[in-house]
Amino acid sequence: EAGGLDDLVRRGLRLSWFLALPAAVGLFVLAEPLVRLVYEHGRFGEEGVRVTAEALRWYAAAVVGYAGVKASAPQFLARGDTRTPMLCSLAGIAANLVVALVWIEPLGYRALALAVVVGTGLNFLLLRGVAWARHGGTSAPGLGYVARVGLSAAAMGGAGLALVGWLGSPGGLATLGLCVGLGGFYFVVAALLRLPEAGFVGRRLGLVGRQPAPPRP
Repeated sequence: EAGGLDDLVRRGLRLSWFLALPAAVGLFVLAEPLVRLVYEHGRFGEEGVRVTAEALRWYAAAVVGYAGVKASAPQFLARGDTRTPMLCSLAGIAANLVVALVWIEPLGYRALALAVVVGTGLNFLLLRGVAWARHGGTSAPGLGYVARVGLSAAAMGGAGLALVGWLGSPGGLATLGLCVGLGGFYFVVAALLRLPEAGFVGRRLGLVGRQPAPPRP
């Protein structure tokens, strides 16, 4: 049924927002400690860390658009429409190329990251716009839900900035502990804001007791 499909897409979009937005914020806030942890050895020195971390911050914004595309395209594919996702993808690729070519001189390597952000974002927005025009807004996650996820991610990001400012760029296990701690903080804030996905993901990970039925929005 169309209603069941739209509901499934809406739940997929909610979950993608719930996971992708804090991931993007975390990559932005912890870019330097993560790059230092993974790459800073041998000839990869301080300048390499700085430049790579800056590129990672630019790329982080593309995580949300990419996750949204993955959750949005099946709404068309399940209806036998392969043309719309293809055209939206081609539009995103075209935007990617245009941005990269226009901004490569003033921005350098940053233009490549910006191009990915613009391309994936346009692809996602086109998919959602066509879905809204053809099938209505029943598959939309809802502005209230997006606002609560944004608030949870912002709280996590603020805590991350404070900790990085206090600790500097910790290495090794300290960086991993920081990632885990901020992730846990995000889930606590999300639970306090009554986001059902917090409990759903927690049950999937075995962190909380299972319930007979999955959470319904």
